[in-house]
Amino acid sequence: MDSLGFLYQAFCGALQRLLSFDFETFRIFFFTLKIVVVGTVIGMAISLPLAWRIFCLSPRWKSPTVLLFQGLLSVPTVIIGTLVYLFISRRGPLGALELMYSPSGIVAGEILLIVPLVTVFLHSTISQVPLDWLETAKNLGIRGWPFFRLLLRECRVGIGVAICVGFSRILSEVGVAMILGGNIKGITRTLTTAIALETGKGDTELALALGFLLLSMAFINSLLIHTLSRSSFRKRSASSEDALDGRGSSDAGIAEPGFAPEPGLAAESGLAAEPGFAAKMGLAPESGLAPESGLAPESGLAPESGLAAEPGFSPESSLAARFPALEGISLNNVSVSFDGANLFSGVETSIPLSGGTALTGRSGSGKTTLLRLLAKIQRPDSGTIDTNGRECVLVFQRPYLFSGTVGDNILSGLHARNCDFQDARKTGQDLARTLRIFHLWNRNVTGLSGGEAARVSLGRAMAINPAILLVDETLGNLDDAAIGFSIQLLEKYVAGGGGLVLVTHDRRIAQKVCRTILRLESGKISVEGPHLINNDSPG
Repeated sequence: MDSLGFLYQAFCGALQRLLSFDFETFRIFFFTLKIVVVGTVIGMAISLPLAWRIFCLSPRWKSPTVLLFQGLLSVPTVIIGTLVYLFISRRGPLGALELMYSPSGIVAGEILLIVPLVTVFLHSTISQVPLDWLETAKNLGIRGWPFFRLLLRECRVGIGVAICVGFSRILSEVGVAMILGGNIKGITRTLTTAIALETGKGDTELALALGFLLLSMAFINSLLIHTLSRSSFRKRSASSEDALDGRGSSDAGIAEPGFAPEPGLAAESGLAAEPGFAAKMGLAPESGLAPESGLAPESGLAPESGLAAEPGFSPESSLAARFPALEGISLNNVSVSFDGANLFSGVETSIPLSGGTALTGRSGSGKTTLLRLLAKIQRPDSGTIDTNGRECVLVFQRPYLFSGTVGDNILSGLHARNCDFQDARKTGQDLARTLRIFHLWNRNVTGLSGGEAARVSLGRAMAINPAILLVDETLGNLDDAAIGFSIQLLEKYVAGGGGLVLVTHDRRIAQKVCRTILRLESGKISVEGPHLINNDSPG
């Protein structure tokens, strides 16, 4: 009975201290909270750039560096406390700073304690960022702080968990705080050191009260980690569902604000909503396709053997007869191989740009690789590619959107170039209206269909008005209506002097948008079709 009475008295006394907001109890609590928050913030500020630097190391140095940091995780806290003590004690090299037995001394030790842990965790988080994301940011010319801001947003869940992990590590440790702080009452006493001291003195009521506060903070911290982890899981699940979603751009006919709506489509598009509108764009459906379906043939979509132009189709009908003269892109002795097989071997050619150029060829012939080479995302094994200093921006076949809203994505390249906010917003929203995605401006990208994501990707690239635009089969993800909007935008870009290289399997789209059609086969690039310009033409 005496032992139960002792436990009852200790718990009641601890509860009374908490309910009465005992001064000494909560002084220790708030001092601990201050130490933990300051140590975590500074530790994160050090660890995040450090994790990025490790991520950027070559494989030769990355593995041993990560292994070193992982090894530091197992160093006992008393060893870290002792090492810091040697530096900040009065006889140490930093003794003049008088950090010993002070809150600053404790913070210094706690930072050293959590930096290896948080750095390893953050490096793992950054390593999970898809390569497509990094290539997209590089392709759009996003560098420096704008890139770092995007990275923080992309890794926000992992960073949040890392903060909680670092917080928990500082909160629960005792060795560093005891050695460097001295457990001085009212000055350097933390929850863990006070619990150890008061338990030894026999003051179990105070020790239990402090223990309840410590457990409460640990529980809240664990709850935050669980919530963040579930949020990350839901985000991945939503992205996976969107990737498997077979919907096209079913909302393409929604009239955007600022456009005079016609039945289903705005007048500016030059498209009518009647069943035959695809034919007016040079995209007449194949015979046998019900006209009321409003869908183009699945070809995106032409057979690999090539699709003949529709009867009566004239290439000159889509674009003006004259185009601004543009210097082509020169490939000088370019060679690329994969797994020992040559994809390109000593290619010497010039890709014309005036009036737009379409690139066709069988799947696997190297069209995407060629665009990646032109955009300088990938380097050739040998040879050079001369774009005459012009910026090349690639719209990827499978668009990767940054975390955030549709508007955030479209404006990302403009913000990276420090454009005026109002001008950038107007440019982005005008593009969104043209592509019929303005109604999605404030919508998170995780809920977009494949066709909507493709249009966001195209608008994001065109917002920065690059000198050369490379489009990799993006139009293949769109339905007829959305293809019409996109063609209208590309025609305007080409007519304004932009250099377009469009990869497509649909020859009708190629003939509609581009003045030149090239074919890539067996590592060779050749001009195709009697109605096209020849190599001697300007551009």
